[in-house]
Amino acid sequence: MKKASVFPARPLWQKLLLFTLLIALLIYFFRFSILRAMGDYLDVGVEPQKVEALYVLGGSPHDRGLAAIEIFKDSLSEMFVCTGGNIHGTLVAYGVDMKESELSARFLQNQGLPSNTICTLSSSTSTFEESIEILGDCKSKGYRKIAVISSAYHTRRVRWIFERKFEGSGIEVFVFSAPPTNYDPDEWWKSENGMLFFFNEIVKIAYYHLQY
Repeated sequence: MKKASVFPARPLWQKLLLFTLLIALLIYFFRFSILRAMGDYLDVGVEPQKVEALYVLGGSPHDRGLAAIEIFKDSLSEMFVCTGGNIHGTLVAYGVDMKESELSARFLQNQGLPSNTICTLSSSTSTFEESIEILGDCKSKGYRKIAVISSAYHTRRVRWIFERKFEGSGIEVFVFSAPPTNYDPDEWWKSENGMLFFFNEIVKIAYYHLQY
């Protein structure tokens, strides 16, 4: 006769409940590491290196401009091209009609970049359109090695777009990250700005993959 087990088998629902609780506990204890890794996933910018031209993408002219200044100081580029055809909403409220590209160019010049190293491309109103405009500019000027600079959490989407658009062009494209100045990327979830940047970018990545 088979001897009855001292520990009777648990019903399946109990096993699933215990497993779920274990996973929840692990997520809770490692939540900060998980959140930090989620932010790191979005930042795929590479270490800056020498390029023929640096394209400062439209949006966030302060952060991206500061990062471009460092590129200039390190003598990694002799030409800085500011892009973006959108008109900055905050300036509109003050009656200033200035496109993102013009705003970025003004910031770079105010920070000490010589005016003859700065130019603008002002037709594009999205990252996808910027990739098309920049590709055309590279072809017309004969560039073979360029970089684009964007906010750190935008770089994964930017890389995906530019890799697709520049494929087969013979032009090397590097993506540089502009560190944020209004939140700590190691603790992005503790800041409203960090939360907005992170979740807006997740939505944009999903949209771009579905649209393009």
